[in-house]
Amino acid sequence: MANGEVFLSGSIENQTISAVDLESGDLRWKETVEGAARSPPVPSSETLLVRTESRLLAVDQADGSIEWQTDAGGSVRSPVVADGTVFTQTGPATFAALDAATGDENWSVTNAEERDLDMHACVDDETVYVALTGEERDEVVALSRADGTERWRKTAERTASRYDVLGTPDSLFVASEDGMAALRTTDGTVRWSRGFPTRSDEDVVYSGTPAAFGVTSGALYALTGSGDLFALAR
Repeated sequence: MANGEVFLSGSIENQTISAVDLESGDLRWKETVEGAARSPPVPSSETLLVRTESRLLAVDQADGSIEWQTDAGGSVRSPVVADGTVFTQTGPATFAALDAATGDENWSVTNAEERDLDMHACVDDETVYVALTGEERDEVVALSRADGTERWRKTAERTASRYDVLGTPDSLFVASEDGMAALRTTDGTVRWSRGFPTRSDEDVVYSGTPAAFGVTSGALYALTGSGDLFALAR
């Protein structure tokens, strides 16, 4: 949501993005995009940043017209925007910082040994935290927001089939396979980790991996694939 509107992405079958008036629910505009835009759009100033399967688009919030676009293969996870900079995966093993107004690259970091990684990121005032998930790699990396210089790198406490990451001034909360972990932002050491139970229904096993989670000043909330909602002390 931004500026009194709700912005929506489509799906594999519905390759569109749209804007809906927040108060009335009226459709303001709807535009077709090339490739599925399955992750939530991210507002940035007067534009909307949209990830498709192969591109990153900056779309005018007023009418859906494209301001700029660039190649961005790999994950379809939403980019992170902070102070006029877009932090996002731009290739199978590349993470970059782009100018939000033009799409020009400020810096990029490539993990040369990996051919296919899934990257999730969050930022604070000085650091970008990137969770890297690959066939043989599960790591969290802290990079300088200014130039991408690596500050620390830690192997995950638990292996992961998916990774999400959220940060607070003192801790980095990471969703891993069937659990959560809290890392110190200073050096990546583990403050705590805990698992979530799975659930079986006849021949189907429902994972304890968090499907979504959020952080407030008092607690961490995680909704798992098995249908459980957990509230954890931070």
